Amino acid sequence: MAIRMTGLTSGLDTESIVAALMEAQKSKKTKVENKKTKLEWTQTIWSGLNKKLYSFYTDYAGKMRFQSSYLTKKAASSDSSVLTATAKSSAANGSYSVKVSQLAAAQYVTSAKLGTYKTTDENGKQIDTAVTSTTKFADLGFDTSGSSAIEITSGDTKVNLYVDQDTTIGDFVQKLKDAGLNASFDEKQSRFFISAKNSGADSKFTITNTALSTDQTAAKDALLQAMDYSSLSSSDQSTVKQVLSDLQNSQSADTKTAAYKSLQDIADTAARTKVTDYYSEQLKDKYTSQYITTETTTDADGHQVTVEKLTDAGRQALKDANLDNDTYTDTDRLSVVKDKLISQKVSEEITADDYKQKIESAVENGSADAGVDSKATRDSDIIVAVDN
Repeated sequence: MAIRMTGLTSGLDTESIVAALMEAQKSKKTKVENKKTKLEWTQTIWSGLNKKLYSFYTDYAGKMRFQSSYLTKKAASSDSSVLTATAKSSAANGSYSVKVSQLAAAQYVTSAKLGTYKTTDENGKQIDTAVTSTTKFADLGFDTSGSSAIEITSGDTKVNLYVDQDTTIGDFVQKLKDAGLNASFDEKQSRFFISAKNSGADSKFTITNTALSTDQTAAKDALLQAMDYSSLSSSDQSTVKQVLSDLQNSQSADTKTAAYKSLQDIADTAARTKVTDYYSEQLKDKYTSQYITTETTTDADGHQVTVEKLTDAGRQALKDANLDNDTYTDTDRLSVVKDKLISQKVSEEITADDYKQKIESAVENGSADAGVDSKATRDSDIIVAVDN
């Protein structure tokens, strides 16, 4: 701890004297700092004033040099929440009144309640069934002969839905959406709710059921026949329907070219599937005859019965494929040959190069046995049908 002896010899309080002198110096420093702060405030005020003067010059005073600044006109509305107005310099002076004849509104349609339709339960009894999105138009009594179409027009957009035995409520709703409308089917209320997305006459929409002309029906039937429509997958059938709709909406060269390409690709795929199935059946018959034989025996009642048995080749093939088991009975082995071995052999051979070449040749050149026309014939039939 420090020991101080202030004024011990002189009798003066030197510590207080030094502190007083330092206090005087601090006062000078405080005055300087206050002057600095005042100068900074003054600088800020002048800077703000300069900005306001410059803004006044550029936004107002500078524009006073031009004649156009003195020719402006202003329009005001008595109720800006209803109507707003602007005026050009060339506008005539005057007061105007606006009469609203009709307010713009988005067109909408709410259908009647569809209710229920009759179906048959597992006991053959007629029951009432509620209409859902998966309900088919045919169940509701709609014409599904193939000559009927629903045309949906919304503004400049036109979409057609061809109605057949598989067309559903959900298909119709999707087509409405494709046309640019708000559409839904409320299953609880059993009603359609359809509306335009925008208000005004430009967004007006119509929904009409139209019948195809005789020529259109014939062309459509020819196209479906060329496509072997009934044998197509549900996905390919949907694509064909979409192509028909596109062709109905537009007969442009681009639409036709797209239709040719899409339908020909589907026809080629369908032909390849038919040829593959044909050769697969041939191979299945081949291996079945190699591995399984039939014998006629007499049962305990003296009746003749035909039974299936494995051939020696079948037993050996089962072992070679590692599908045999010491615990198997002959009946077990027969089942394994039918359910696994033969299908395995068919799969291996049908994907080999030899059969790949056979399949591609049949798709390209046709095969009477497989019921497939040549690609040239298929393509030609599709082009003619599309053009019609």
